Amino acid sequence: FSIPAENCVESWEDLLNRPKFADLAVIATQDHAHYEQALKAIDLGYHLLLEKPVAPTAQECMDIWHQATKYDRKVMVCHVLRYTPFYYT
Repeated sequence: FSIPAENCVESWEDLLNRPKFADLAVIATQDHAHYEQALKAIDLGYHLLLEKPVAPTAQECMDIWHQATKYDRKVMVCHVLRYTPFYYT
């Protein structure tokens, strides 16, 4: 994909421990990981495209919303169809 070696990372922590280098972050990891990743990305200044569910608990969803509001970040939720019956075949 012609991604420069310095932009290849082993983990999300490696990526989000760098200074901000883009306008938007896409979080499409396992559901349980969204919360920590979203808060860190918002703190760094990223707007988010966040795969649903936003987070596993209502409180975590509210925390993400409050953090986004605090830092004036946009959070868009990607509504994938993974639970749609035609994917079960």
